[in-house]
Amino acid sequence: MVIHDLCRWPLVISTMSGAVTNQEYLDFLAAWGTWLDRGERFASLRRFTDAASLVHPQGSAKEAKKWLQDNGARIRSQVVGLVTVVPPECLEAASLMDAEKLFGVPALTCSDLDQGLDWIATRFEQIGLSPVP
Repeated sequence: MVIHDLCRWPLVISTMSGAVTNQEYLDFLAAWGTWLDRGERFASLRRFTDAASLVHPQGSAKEAKKWLQDNGARIRSQVVGLVTVVPPECLEAASLMDAEKLFGVPALTCSDLDQGLDWIATRFEQIGLSPVP
């Protein structure tokens, strides 16, 4: 299951639980498209609650690669930071993916939600953005 919370825009919090289906993954990419369509700067905090939620659905790699190629410039110009919060037992493996290199934006992978929120708050301060309290 994937749930998005935009109540603190320009901070988007996405929470993933359990295995994600192909349709949920496509919906996730579509949601990102709508956020990018706003033409506003924002930050994303992706919270994976368990190891199963970190596994991309079979066959999604091709779609993800195309989507990233099509939207990479918009991501680099609008996304001010990307935090990935994973369970502690998944941190080492998740840290191997270089999100900064992949997305071209400042990124942090951690296992502590408060650490991730603090990191985003610092990013917002640095560029003069503030989320809705």
